Amino acid sequence: MTWLDLLVAEYAPGGGPYLCLQGEKTASDLPAELQNRGIPVRSAIIYRQVETPLSDKARVLIATQNVIVPLFSANSAEVFARQAAPLKPRRLCFVCISQNAAAPVRGLATPDAVRIAENPSRAAMIEALRQSIRPE
Repeated sequence: MTWLDLLVAEYAPGGGPYLCLQGEKTASDLPAELQNRGIPVRSAIIYRQVETPLSDKARVLIATQNVIVPLFSANSAEVFARQAAPLKPRRLCFVCISQNAAAPVRGLATPDAVRIAENPSRAAMIEALRQSIRPE
């Protein structure tokens, strides 16, 4: 079940609008999808992701060490891929919140080094990170 499906299923008619707090860049237009299904929604942009160059230390680690990289959005994955690709990474393992977040980095790692969280939640990301650190 997607977030959209869950929100549609849980909406109580007459219960007032949903409030969608989101970033400036989003993978989908959730407010529009809800409105298309007749559910009132208000939205507000509450954060903006600003691209920051990798530090010198991060660049060295990526080029010389095995590194696990958690990715919580397709946008952050695109930024990371663009900055890391020229470094010819030694061995990267990606833990991604979704298939969309994994797509930009697939060329930087072997297929078995890209793990997708069971669902797009904090708990699922923590579990996927745990499994990447200590595979069972």
